[in-house]
Amino acid sequence: MRCSLINSGAARAAGVALISCRPLDYGVKNVGAGWTSTEKLGGEACQFVTAVMDESFQRAVEEVKVLDQRPAYSVLADVYGLYKQATVGDVNIDRPGMFDLAGRGKWDGWNGKKGMSKEEAMVAYIDLVEDLKKKYGFTKSV
Repeated sequence: MRCSLINSGAARAAGVALISCRPLDYGVKNVGAGWTSTEKLGGEACQFVTAVMDESFQRAVEEVKVLDQRPAYSVLADVYGLYKQATVGDVNIDRPGMFDLAGRGKWDGWNGKKGMSKEEAMVAYIDLVEDLKKKYGFTKSV
């Protein structure tokens, strides 16, 4: 998890709580409350309160459904891709056929997030929904 991502204003506003950051020489996979090194990447890793993030993520899932205006299909593909990456992980199905344009767009959006951790996808999803609420309007409470 990149601390710069989790320390974004939208993530803080959504209630994502950062516990600690540490530099690392290797990519990490979150295993419970600890870290396991996987491959050499560099950067930093963060640990955060998962329950708070899960609640913020679920709230964002509901809020994106009731925006005042509908975002463009490319934006919806990003929303879908981040949602699937956060809930399922890397794409695990074949790309839909050429006549399924909506399915292909959604698959492409999800495949574009390949390699992102579930936690990082949740934070990015929350940030994106916060941005969409400002851009497309959000007046309904969930």
